[in-house]
Amino acid sequence: MGNRACVVFTNEKQTEISPVCYLHWNGGAESIYAFLDEMERRQCGRVDYAAARFAHIVADFMDQDEAGSSSLGMFNGPKKIDLETMEPFAHTADDNGVFVVILGEKRLVRRFVLASGNGKYGVTELSKREVEQERREAYRHEYIVGNEHGHSIPATFARLRPKISQYG
Repeated sequence: MGNRACVVFTNEKQTEISPVCYLHWNGGAESIYAFLDEMERRQCGRVDYAAARFAHIVADFMDQDEAGSSSLGMFNGPKKIDLETMEPFAHTADDNGVFVVILGEKRLVRRFVLASGNGKYGVTELSKREVEQERREAYRHEYIVGNEHGHSIPATFARLRPKISQYG
């Protein structure tokens, strides 16, 4: 059992689309937003570098104690961002679906998830309101704010990469 998600980066006009990063673990919004924040601290805002930097950040986190082989993968990216092209990625990452990160002046996220009806699974896009609600809930999660021991994803990166994470 995993906690799967796919993450793809694009620009505002969707003329550039990155390869897809597949996370077998830590694919919930509380982890994805923490990884995206770390990516911003490392000052990577270009689509052509974003997927690579994101994968590096996730690998840093996943392999902090020992290397694993199935926690992170990469797929060829889609030609465009729509329900049809997101469907195979949403099925692959059926726990959390697809996070489409739009890089620009402000980071935006679109979400594509599996939806069931009549015994079939199709893909639906969450509304902007639903994505915002998910984001707000993620930023209240202990993975971001920390638990009683002070452990969080941001604290892990501050420990692993203090010279990078202190700037931001």
